[in-house]
Amino acid sequence: MHRTLKNLEVINALHLHGHVEGKREVYEVTQLVNSFLSAWAHPWEEWERDLRCISLEEAREAGWPIKRPDDDRDEAPRNLGDWLKWIRNAMAHGNIRFLRDPSNPEDIGGVRLWNQRGRWRTWGITLNIAELQQCLKCFVDLAEQMPEPRDRSVLHIKDRPVQAVTSTTVSIPEDLTSALAAYGHDRDLGHGLDPVVETALRDLLGERGYLLPFRPLRITPLHRDEGPTDVSLNHDRYFAAGETSGPR
Repeated sequence: MHRTLKNLEVINALHLHGHVEGKREVYEVTQLVNSFLSAWAHPWEEWERDLRCISLEEAREAGWPIKRPDDDRDEAPRNLGDWLKWIRNAMAHGNIRFLRDPSNPEDIGGVRLWNQRGRWRTWGITLNIAELQQCLKCFVDLAEQMPEPRDRSVLHIKDRPVQAVTSTTVSIPEDLTSALAAYGHDRDLGHGLDPVVETALRDLLGERGYLLPFRPLRITPLHRDEGPTDVSLNHDRYFAAGETSGPR
């Protein structure tokens, strides 16, 4: 991140020098946006959870130019992590428009950023160049306080264990074929015979005790106001002390 800022400083200096010489050789706003993508793309996956623990009030006190969305219908970010994620998404997915500087139409005076869900806008903000630079500076300052990225061992995909599947050919009498077709139709298993036979065998062998029934993990979310909302962050306290304000 510091190297990104150093590169940006050089581009800014060349930009000012170009104006003095009466020519335009570099584009400092383009470099600023590229610096955002470079500085945020790499550490984001590691720090996203930590950034969500920083409130917008804390972010403002630290110098972040947190502003109201452009549209009153826009969603409101809940924390600094949301705010940064939406700006990152806007830049990464091309949801950015460069705005001319009113005092000098040949220069870019700001950017308009917005977040989309499908083809629907959910949030947007307009930042001038000074605010954009302040965002990058605050992010670099914050990075110095973040934990070191954890080492993660990466395995090659070719070493991934593959579940063995035994193929066999079985002759099925006509009456069983008709019964399997009806069985598959009742359970909406499609028209292929393989998934129908597999499901029928699992049901039969499971009922007879030869095969443990397959039960996919199903997580049922709580309804609103049916329990604490910070268990994922403070799970040790809840598990150790048995504290809860809702059903277990």
